[in-house]
Amino acid sequence: MNSIDELKKLSLFKSLLFNFKYVRNNTSSRIACFLYKKTVFEFDKSSKIIINKGRLTFNKSFQKKNPFSTLVTLRENSKIVVNGRFHFYRGSVISIGNDATLELGDASYLNSHCKIICQEKITIGDGVLIADNVVIRDSDMHKIIGQKSEISKPIHIGDHVWIGDGARIMKGVTIGNGAVVAAGAIVTKDVPPKTLVAGVPAKVVRKDIEWEA
Repeated sequence: MNSIDELKKLSLFKSLLFNFKYVRNNTSSRIACFLYKKTVFEFDKSSKIIINKGRLTFNKSFQKKNPFSTLVTLRENSKIVVNGRFHFYRGSVISIGNDATLELGDASYLNSHCKIICQEKITIGDGVLIADNVVIRDSDMHKIIGQKSEISKPIHIGDHVWIGDGARIMKGVTIGNGAVVAAGAIVTKDVPPKTLVAGVPAKVVRKDIEWEA
């Protein structure tokens, strides 16, 4: 049974889109990319989804009936690189700009109604838990006249990071391993490893923390 027949049998998606360049480097016979119903793709023919290992899931839902769509846009020469198991839950928006890269780690997920806007590069590590309504944006998209700072700067989210409901991760930020971002925080500066940050803008409120799911 080929992958298209398997997907149809699982009733994951009504019309499969294979026109974008889908690269699968692992040798496993399992399906590496799950597109649940209401996954909407807009992609340039030069864009890529590269699955080095693991599995990528779009528009996953806890409920049997999911009224929300996940929107995925891949512009010219953009790519998503997958290095493990990663889930995008229902109602997500993922937009990858020209020549930009979104790199995803293992055992991580982006919960419902989140948004990723990637104009340069966003890296999400292993074991990263991202709650509902989070925005991760590596670009201001527009420039203020006279402003010297760059419009876009890469974001790096380390391993075992917990990002709370409604938080916003802004351009140029690095979040260290084991850190926690509180609900509603707006992160504009680097977050050291094993620290809890909260507030607008986010500031360190606790150090040397440990957390578990």
